[in-house]
Amino acid sequence: KSAVSRVLSGKPTTTPKKKPGSPSKLDERTKRRIVRYMQANIGVTAPSVVASLQLGVSPQTLRRFLNAEGASYASLKTSPPLSDAHKASRVRFAKYHLDNHTDFSTTEWFQGQGVTTTEWPSLSPDLNPIENIWAYLVKQVYGPDKPNITCKAQLRSRLWHAWETMPKAVIGNCVGSMTRRLTQ
Repeated sequence: KSAVSRVLSGKPTTTPKKKPGSPSKLDERTKRRIVRYMQANIGVTAPSVVASLQLGVSPQTLRRFLNAEGASYASLKTSPPLSDAHKASRVRFAKYHLDNHTDFSTTEWFQGQGVTTTEWPSLSPDLNPIENIWAYLVKQVYGPDKPNITCKAQLRSRLWHAWETMPKAVIGNCVGSMTRRLTQ
């Protein structure tokens, strides 16, 4: 017989191929039931759906089905949305507590005693003389001619030696240059 006669006879030319793998444990009715349940109960987990609907499949099977349906995981918000009043109070709190170097019990004590403090602008030059003394000590402890420090005891020993042998003129120069640095 020819191909033309097979087509004209109305018989299928090829037999439909069987899908590979085992058949799905979820029939069409159960799939529709799952989708309705998930839409009605937003935020439920796969194990709770399996238990509620008594599906007889593993939660992973349910997850695979939901993934094939195009469902995606979304974490639920754990707190209610903030109102404008909440946002404003958070901004006030942040502004008040912005400087992480301020101890507020000290600030309150100063205010209670009538002591006025100077606001220090950000990115201003550091006028604290101890910073320059620390720089001197670092040069003495970690200088280019010094061997590497291998333990805490060695670091402590070098630091004490550098502190004890530091000339008094270094401290005097740091303190004496304060007026010059303030006017810069």
